[in-house]
Amino acid sequence: MTLHNTKTVIYSLPIMVILLVGILVACANDEPIVSTKPLLVIQVATLVPSPEKMITLPPSRVLPTSIPTKVPPTEIPSQPKFGISARSSVPSTIASKAMDIALSHGDRYAWTTSGDDSLRVAVITVGDGAPLAEWVFAVAAPFATVTDHTTMEDVMMGWRTGSSPVGTLVVDQSTSAMFTSIWGSPSPAVQIVEDEMLLDSLWANRPSWTLIPFDELVPELKVLKVDGQSPIDRHFDAETYPISVPIGISGDESAV
Repeated sequence: MTLHNTKTVIYSLPIMVILLVGILVACANDEPIVSTKPLLVIQVATLVPSPEKMITLPPSRVLPTSIPTKVPPTEIPSQPKFGISARSSVPSTIASKAMDIALSHGDRYAWTTSGDDSLRVAVITVGDGAPLAEWVFAVAAPFATVTDHTTMEDVMMGWRTGSSPVGTLVVDQSTSAMFTSIWGSPSPAVQIVEDEMLLDSLWANRPSWTLIPFDELVPELKVLKVDGQSPIDRHFDAETYPISVPIGISGDESAV
């Protein structure tokens, strides 16, 4: 069987099958194949589908890459530089307000009740230190009291003996502690009661009177003039009023 090198590309599949069958039959008969025409050599072409039959696949979906959230650095609170304290003689009302200031500005201040070497401490005092405020007290008695006035001399008499022409002196513990730092210890005859029991004790011990911060006055009490002055007067002068207690501050110079 003689093969020639002429190549013919066949694109029809049935024709290719017929040719293959004929060749195989001839070989089986062991007869030489004599051909006056060039032998066809089969070359299989790649079948390309027509454009109208092509299936267009949807584009693949690319999931967005998540952007990592930036975590802000943890803020370390700054340590307070100054300490605030109050002596026991300072009225609880003032001490509480000073404590509130310290707590609301914790980055600068810290409320302290004892010495702290890491802080520059400012101490609120009564009667000394750099002037901070004037704490006005009133002389008051139960509203049914007849008299309208007293003198500073009678006030000091009541502190030293427990009574004055107005009656028995009754004070709460906060007031007692503050005036003790200025006037010295009161007479044992002075009635010192719990802060919340002051009003009831005054009415129970009539005739009586008390020393009370101006901002703590209540309708059940009557304010008496002292040497002709009263904190409720329209032209009240705190500088000449005899029971204006100076509140000061002392301690580290950089903290005061």
